[in-house]
Amino acid sequence: MVIKSCGAAMVTERYIISFYGIDTKYYTNEFVGKCWEIAADEVYRERQVYVTGSVLTTNIICGEVRGCNLGNTGHVITSVRNPAEIHDGELYREAIKRVLLKTRKMLDNPNMSVVIDKVEYYYFCQI
Repeated sequence: MVIKSCGAAMVTERYIISFYGIDTKYYTNEFVGKCWEIAADEVYRERQVYVTGSVLTTNIICGEVRGCNLGNTGHVITSVRNPAEIHDGELYREAIKRVLLKTRKMLDNPNMSVVIDKVEYYYFCQI
C-alpha cells in the first residue's frame, strides 16, 4: 500500500468541545451531530468557513461524592482546522465559536467545556 502525503506537516488547532448533563436517550450522537451540521451550514453561509467535526459519546467521572450531578455520559465534538483550506486561525476560531454556541442553544444550553490544543497536522491524499 502506498500512502501519499499532500504536503509537509503543519501546525494547527484542535478543538475539543464537551457537552455534559444531557439525556443521552434523546440526545444521541446522531442528534448532536445533526445539530452541529445545521449550525455549521448556517455559519458557512454567513462566513464561507465550514467547521467539520466528529461526535463521540464518553463516560464522565465527575464525582457524585462531591455533589456532581451531570450524569455519567457526555458528548464530545472534535474539530481540527485544516490549514491548507483555512489559513487564518482567527477566522476559524470565530466560526467554530458561532457553531458551538448555535449547537449549544439547540441542545437547550447544557454545561460544556472547550479545550484548544496546538497540534501537528498531516494530510494524506487518496491515491
